[in-house]
Amino acid sequence: MSSSHRGERFDVDVLSQAEVVRLIATFNERLFNGARNRAMVAVMYRAGLRVSELCDLRPSHLDLQVGLVRIQNGKGGKRRVSGIDTATAAYVQDWLQRRDADSRWLFHTASGKRVDPRHMRAMLKRYARRARIDKRVHPHGLRHTHACELAREGVPVNVIQKQLGHSNVAVTSTYLNHIAADEVVQTMQQRDWTAA
Repeated sequence: MSSSHRGERFDVDVLSQAEVVRLIATFNERLFNGARNRAMVAVMYRAGLRVSELCDLRPSHLDLQVGLVRIQNGKGGKRRVSGIDTATAAYVQDWLQRRDADSRWLFHTASGKRVDPRHMRAMLKRYARRARIDKRVHPHGLRHTHACELAREGVPVNVIQKQLGHSNVAVTSTYLNHIAADEVVQTMQQRDWTAA
């Protein structure tokens, strides 16, 4: 980031589900990097992980049968459990068949090393351009997208808080403020009443 933007805060762009599907579809799963990146983006998005939490995962931290992800070193050194769906588990399963079993990391480089969070940030920008997504696409944006989707689906805020590993519900509420204004307007337009 250039010095002219230092200290500046950017709005987080929440992606639509169609945009996330387009993003994931850009990965060529036949290639080592493609299969890995597809699984990484899916897990980060569907489990609501921070990029550092994703990069720190080890194979033993997942139970794909029940859709469980154990985060051993979350923010502030906290541990938690998050969940993933069967489609995400299938992407991970595909990756597990290709990964180097000697690497301690779930997601690793071709030489078996831990994927650097900076790689994830650069990779998301690159693939967002390929998917023709005009919004700013970055790891934390996927986390906000996940939270907003859960809220739209009617998931209680305290469950979203636990999924994301927030220390209090007020932090989770700031994530949910990103639900698009046009949705609010649309909801209000659909309310019906008759003047007396």
